[in-house]
Amino acid sequence: MELYPFQKEDGADFLRWVKDEAEFDLLSGGTLGKLPKTGEEVYRLFEGRKATELRLTAQKEGVPVGQLSLRRMDDGSYRVCYVILDQNRRKEGLGQEMMQAALAYCQKELHCTTVSLVVFQKNAAAFHCYQKVGFQVVEGKESVFPVMGKEEVCYEMVWSKSME
Repeated sequence: MELYPFQKEDGADFLRWVKDEAEFDLLSGGTLGKLPKTGEEVYRLFEGRKATELRLTAQKEGVPVGQLSLRRMDDGSYRVCYVILDQNRRKEGLGQEMMQAALAYCQKELHCTTVSLVVFQKNAAAFHCYQKVGFQVVEGKESVFPVMGKEEVCYEMVWSKSME
């Protein structure tokens, strides 16, 4: 699995992988507004956030299979803002592979040893994927996010090189 910086043509893949407005809202935690209609709109949306977020596309055997976003935090750690996989490639272990590649990228390219994320309680598959690559729940850091008019419970998780 290889990661490369999000490119203009990756916007169309993103749109193919997002099922609907509700999933887009969940992915973004409600922070990105309405679901863009074209790959170009996705690219412009993400370009506008380039100063604060690093977006990466994951490819396997030369084919894009997923994307993720990382944000540098004030303490020098990074936070995974969203992860999305090609729906046709789910259940192949690609999420786990992509997260392992992201952790390696954070260590090698960003010189970071701590990565955090927030996962929705109802997203059991993602929760277990993150646990498998070494993320642990931060006790007492549960939160509630409003998504599409509903309140969704989330868990904060953290991975640290020192926890391996």
